[in-house]
Amino acid sequence: MLKKFSLLVAVAFVMLISFPIFGNETGAKALNENNRQAYEDMVVAINKERAAAGLNPVKLYPPACGIAETRSEDTTTLFSHMRPDGTIGVMLIMFAGIRTFSLAENLVITYDPTPEQANDSLMACPSHRENILDKQHTHVAIGLVTRETQYGTCYYWTQIFLSSSSFTEGYLPVPPSSITGDINNNGVVDATDASLVLEAYANIQCGTPFYINFKTADVNCDGVIDCADAAAVMSIYSNTSVGLDSSAQCGGGVKKAPALRIGKCSLQNNYPRLPHWQQQ
Repeated sequence: MLKKFSLLVAVAFVMLISFPIFGNETGAKALNENNRQAYEDMVVAINKERAAAGLNPVKLYPPACGIAETRSEDTTTLFSHMRPDGTIGVMLIMFAGIRTFSLAENLVITYDPTPEQANDSLMACPSHRENILDKQHTHVAIGLVTRETQYGTCYYWTQIFLSSSSFTEGYLPVPPSSITGDINNNGVVDATDASLVLEAYANIQCGTPFYINFKTADVNCDGVIDCADAAAVMSIYSNTSVGLDSSAQCGGGVKKAPALRIGKCSLQNNYPRLPHWQQQ
């Protein structure tokens, strides 16, 4: 039975479907690259909960993120695990030819732009929590679309969990480091971090996917990853090597991550307070 929960900024529904799906990865729909950072942040939030429960992390699976985005689009019209055409939403995975031995879908609407808040809302519901903490899941696809409402921007999130040992395109997002310039989040800033930024920049220029945490790699906080960021990393590395202060400045003050960008929407924490939803 579908349930609506009394939450300040989120409404969540859940349905779990577990059955084998057979096929291949060739028909999958690629994700919207403008959303990649938001999706990585969501996976980091999911894996934080899984780690606390003693579970292995799930990998972000880009080939299925386009499907999750389609599901998020569906929910702007019909907030259900059924599609507007009457078919089961997650069956899109089968139609794309993706092979998985388990399949679960979480849907949530929030007026808070952060992936962490959306995942917290899901964790507050036992059935959503069960999906997030299911030990058999190995990968997850994330989808997000936004709509303007009378209360402000509305965020429609989808999580689709999958299980396979044969996926070749999944990867573990690197959480943003608390150390400026620590691109690979290993606790130190060195030439390896500068190389990662340069490699990311080269791939971006060529249109080739390269998985790097944008918030950490954009060292000078100008909204792009380029040679200037690599130079900033090397400067930090040089200063720390000789014991000098390497505190990064951003906009004339303490470094602050830029607003999360999803498509054309700049996400800020200025959403309005909403009336409480009645539990049913």
